[in-house]
Amino acid sequence: DAYSELEMTDSVPFIVPNTPLTEKNDLALYMKQRTFLIETPEGIGTGFFINENGLAITNWHVLKPGGSAIAVLYQNDPDDSRIYSDKKRNIKNILWSDPLPGGLDITIFSVELENGETVPFFNLAKKHAQQGSSCATYGNPMGFTASFSHGDVGAYRPDVLPADENSGILDPYHPRPNVMLMQYNMTTNGGNSGGPVCDKYGQIIAVHELGLKTGFDGRPAQGLNFGIDILLVREVLNRLEGVKYGGKY
Repeated sequence: DAYSELEMTDSVPFIVPNTPLTEKNDLALYMKQRTFLIETPEGIGTGFFINENGLAITNWHVLKPGGSAIAVLYQNDPDDSRIYSDKKRNIKNILWSDPLPGGLDITIFSVELENGETVPFFNLAKKHAQQGSSCATYGNPMGFTASFSHGDVGAYRPDVLPADENSGILDPYHPRPNVMLMQYNMTTNGGNSGGPVCDKYGQIIAVHELGLKTGFDGRPAQGLNFGIDILLVREVLNRLEGVKYGGKY
């Protein structure tokens, strides 16, 4: 069937077309328009929009309740990766957060937009990306703002990772067996935390959390990067009353 019925309004069916997914011709620019830098007294991270009114997602270890933080939007010019003061926006409220150790490491919050301002946003995927499928992330690795990186989905695995000695994010004595992680081989560094992980269609498939720089035996590691499965975040969003986000239906 080419159409699906989403809701009823005054007993009249509201019908929308079931449009097929299409690959983004310029995925890097698409992600840049929907992603932003987060500045806190502790450092920097990345966040991304999931509705036009400024609803956004990042990691809890990037944005904790009660702390001060600023969101900085990127320039729309694909060749300009600099940060400008007129792009700074306040973070006005946190709707939900789940802290480490042991929690989901996600914060859902709102960015205070200027009068009448709306923002482009991502849709959240409704199913897992397949192992071996392409993926991409966008963020601010080591302070190199507005950076794009791409790779492939390597695996899905329950989180039983030890702490990364370079970030100290995960606690080996508090594994999160109920948290599903997506493993991928994209290049990421500190500052990418909380950023979007997309498929080739521009849908969010994970929230980037960390990369391991050393293996379990202490030897240097490469290409071991992990994000929180977006299906877990969808479950949280669907429990929040009145929250609308891209890809909800």
